[in-house]
Amino acid sequence: NTKAGKFNLAITNFKKVLSMDSKNSVAQVGLGNIYFQKGNTDKAAEYYNKAIASNRNDVFAYTGLANIYAQKGDTDKAISYYEKAIAIDNKNAMGYFGLANIYAQKGDTDKAAEYYNKAIVLDKNPQFYFGLGSLYASQKKKNEALKIVDILKKLDKNLADNLAQQLEAQQTPGGPLNPNVAGNKPAAQPAAKAAK
Repeated sequence: NTKAGKFNLAITNFKKVLSMDSKNSVAQVGLGNIYFQKGNTDKAAEYYNKAIASNRNDVFAYTGLANIYAQKGDTDKAISYYEKAIAIDNKNAMGYFGLANIYAQKGDTDKAAEYYNKAIVLDKNPQFYFGLGSLYASQKKKNEALKIVDILKKLDKNLADNLAQQLEAQQTPGGPLNPNVAGNKPAAQPAAKAAK
């Protein structure tokens, strides 16, 4: 069973559901998520918009559209859609995580930290901790970042190691976060995953 085979089977099954219930927003979001994962953002957006037309309160459709706009670099639209998703369901951890990533990219570290923490309160997803830890690392908040490394060691060793390497690189002259080296920027934030 290849990944492509699983995608095709899921597409077939979601379309079968839609043939019986053309306004099934769960199937529409499912198709949107699959096309997003396959890199077909136009097709994904088409299905997310159909889901919203079928169910104005489908938080996953708004989050999906926000993820597309975030990926395309349209941060204003991404923020708008993440905020719509959160307005519908203020326990939408992926919405807060998406906002955190965007504010981190924009350099608004206070808002980014606020939204990472809101996401973490709702869901102990290792990616959320990693985002917050990377933010701390970029701000040279080594002690806070080390606390996140310790938490990640219990949740996801690879992410813990990655964050520890970011911190070590700061200590190395010419490392990626050394501000004295021209062209160095903080590590990029992980992309928000498509809503499940």
